[in-house]
Amino acid sequence: MLLVEFNRLYLDFLARGGSWKQGDWLITLAAGPLRRGILGSAILWGADALHIGPITAVVGLQALLLTVLVAGTLIGAWRFLGRPEMAALILSPALFPVFWANNPFGAERKELIGFAAFALVAVAQTRSKVPGALLALAVVVFLIGAFGHEANALLAPAFAVMLWIAGRQKGVSGPGSLVLPALALAGSAAAIAYALRYSSVADVTPLCQPLIDRGLDPRFCDTGAIAWMDKDIAFGRAAVAGMLKTWPWQGFFLVYLAASAPAIYAAWCCRGRRLLLGLFLLTGLAILPLYPVAMDWGRWLDLHMVSFTFLFLSLLLAGRVALQRPGRLTLVLPMLIAGLLWSPAHVYGIKIPILRTLLCPFLEACTQ
Repeated sequence: MLLVEFNRLYLDFLARGGSWKQGDWLITLAAGPLRRGILGSAILWGADALHIGPITAVVGLQALLLTVLVAGTLIGAWRFLGRPEMAALILSPALFPVFWANNPFGAERKELIGFAAFALVAVAQTRSKVPGALLALAVVVFLIGAFGHEANALLAPAFAVMLWIAGRQKGVSGPGSLVLPALALAGSAAAIAYALRYSSVADVTPLCQPLIDRGLDPRFCDTGAIAWMDKDIAFGRAAVAGMLKTWPWQGFFLVYLAASAPAIYAAWCCRGRRLLLGLFLLTGLAILPLYPVAMDWGRWLDLHMVSFTFLFLSLLLAGRVALQRPGRLTLVLPMLIAGLLWSPAHVYGIKIPILRTLLCPFLEACTQ
């Protein structure tokens, strides 16, 4: 997965960036205070300081965070991957390895920052040295992600609980165990308030000018994330309503249920299943505010699965839940196969890559 995603990032670099995949990282404060703009301005400042182009800076940052995410996930999950139900969980259709591999247009968006912060906490739980420094770094990364994209801020409850679990595991007790979780929650609340206060601008032209000055094609801003910055929440709600006129919303529940099966079954195989199933519901509820206002429903499902999976790993690493009897192969094997055959689409519906591969010679869309 890492090799596939690195190759795609290299192709993005050769193509001078995508208006969504890299464009969202280059929203700046050039038109005044604006949600997601703080991170974009910081990236431009860093690119200028290093004497590199904006796309080079974004692709490099995406590659770095992707490496942290994949490495951290493997480090945190390694001792459990011999269990078939845990392997099925890590390779489930809606979790980032399969989901991103099957949805390149929705991969490496800014939730990558929040996911990397979760991975850093998992690494801290496996280390006897400098876990405190890793946890503090994770909070800094997470808050950068929260101000970079408001969707990350909705992961704050799960992230704060994971920080608390990790702190207690490493011997931090009493009020001290609440400092980093409280900081993550307070910072995320501030990020949401900022995003709501400065949700859009009247004219996106000033946002594009710094990029044109640095050599990007003006057409980079004609569509994509930067062009979207003159749209408010009401526009997002209308876009979702229009989508549901084309796609029956009931079908999404079936996709959600199928994508959730590996997570639910892995939790069922544990001592402490009630706690895990309760956390599965709560982590899903935290993401609900995104669905009425933004169309990328598959990405929001991925947010749910990632936050729950890292909480699950955190509880296992801390010994607060434990794997019991191995999952039944007759149930786990179909889940593993499903993870290689399909995933939710990054907006709505499903993606079936093996059928696309077979039919590609006969589809004009494969050349687009």
